[in-house]
Amino acid sequence: MSSVSIKSSSPHPLQERPLTGRKVLAMLIGFFGVVIGANMALIHYATSTFAGLESDSAYSAGIAYGREIKASHAQDKLHWKVDAAIRRDSSGTLEVTIKQADESASPTDGLSALVQFEHPANRSRDRSVALAQAAPGIFTGALDLDPGRWDLVIDLRRNGETMFRSKNRVEAP
Repeated sequence: MSSVSIKSSSPHPLQERPLTGRKVLAMLIGFFGVVIGANMALIHYATSTFAGLESDSAYSAGIAYGREIKASHAQDKLHWKVDAAIRRDSSGTLEVTIKQADESASPTDGLSALVQFEHPANRSRDRSVALAQAAPGIFTGALDLDPGRWDLVIDLRRNGETMFRSKNRVEAP
């Protein structure tokens, strides 16, 4: 058996570079710099695209909760029937019709109607329209609205006081 020896043809043999404290510090700073930079970019994109908030102040919403329960009980005692119809006309405008009747199937006088279309994921797309009274108990209005799923909020008011509120998920044609 023969042995072969390999010699380097370069005049300087490869020398290992020692691992110094400066190199370790540079590697640590580089590593954490990349991690922090990536986190900052992700935080920026997350907060600039969707705030993730359902209400501006959870504390105020919590305090108002008791009033909302009382208003809901008062609304139930009225026994009103409120129907909404939405359709898109030939120009692409969304037409909204609200019909209101009390427990004896008679319309209630002195009401005003406000309809709000709330986008489920982006409050900046919310749209509202005050409806005009076409006949006793019948309110109509029109607005420009993109097709898709929306939360339809109906407010019927008398003298500035909300008498009836309804929130339903609808599909805008």
